[in-house]
Amino acid sequence: MLNEIKKDLDSYRVNFDIFTSEQSLYDHGYVEKILNTFKQKKECYINEDALWLKTSAHGDEKDRVVVREDGRPTYLAGDIVYHNNKFERGYDRYINVWGADHHGYIPRLKASIHFLGYDENALEIALMQMVNLLKNGEAFKMSKRSGTSVLMSDVLGAIGKDNLRFMFISKKGETPLEFDIDELKNEDSSNPIYYINYAHARINQIFAKAEKSVDEILEADFNSLDENGVNLAFNALALNEVLNEAFSSRGLQKIPDYLKGLAADFHKYYNENRVVGSENENAKLKLFAVVALSIRTAFSLMGLNAKEKM
Repeated sequence: MLNEIKKDLDSYRVNFDIFTSEQSLYDHGYVEKILNTFKQKKECYINEDALWLKTSAHGDEKDRVVVREDGRPTYLAGDIVYHNNKFERGYDRYINVWGADHHGYIPRLKASIHFLGYDENALEIALMQMVNLLKNGEAFKMSKRSGTSVLMSDVLGAIGKDNLRFMFISKKGETPLEFDIDELKNEDSSNPIYYINYAHARINQIFAKAEKSVDEILEADFNSLDENGVNLAFNALALNEVLNEAFSSRGLQKIPDYLKGLAADFHKYYNENRVVGSENENAKLKLFAVVALSIRTAFSLMGLNAKEKM
């Protein structure tokens, strides 16, 4: 199963440096060491033969069992040991990606980290909602093996990695994502990744028609652009600000939102203005080159390839 997961993730352009086996935490006696630490600090107690951690003293709704009556560690015990291992590495910040249904688990884990002697505020939890796939408005089902769920390999085979990555990034993680597979096959503005790619490919086509390279128009003066051209230039140059905001707020959906707006502004400007053969052709070509650069840069950071022609 792990090999299957790695294969699917590789197809999706996601690679993990390390996979940690939960069993390894128990094999090396780490659980006993951590529990002894809690006992020495008097952060736990015995009740009905089970070992309880005093998590209610640090924001949890009640205390939690870390060792059952029969001596078996709970899921929380393994998680505590794993996070102790994470914090021992000495980073300034730690980020966990969890399913949204684990929201109630956050206080007990942060309390445990506090008991370990670390700053629990250094741990950030990113909650991810479920993804619902549709096909012609109906629930999407392809795999006979997976029953009511859909394998990532099924979707990759149906729409490709670029479309899937774009759709996943286009919605904030804690918001449920629902999209129709068939919409990603449309060759119009209803398909956002097609619309953005078309803008990039169209700019390449315009340069080919003008028989000029980017190097030839670098010295063109933007002062000859009208107000709409200047506004498009400012929009294209706003990418750095968008990226910083997306990073600081963990809101990656700001990047595809920005690209959709930039593509729409470009298509509108192009449809309303003559470029090749115009008096300020070089300035407009330079403007379009900046738009294309922003699209390529953003796509690259999203793990996508901007199309040169379509």
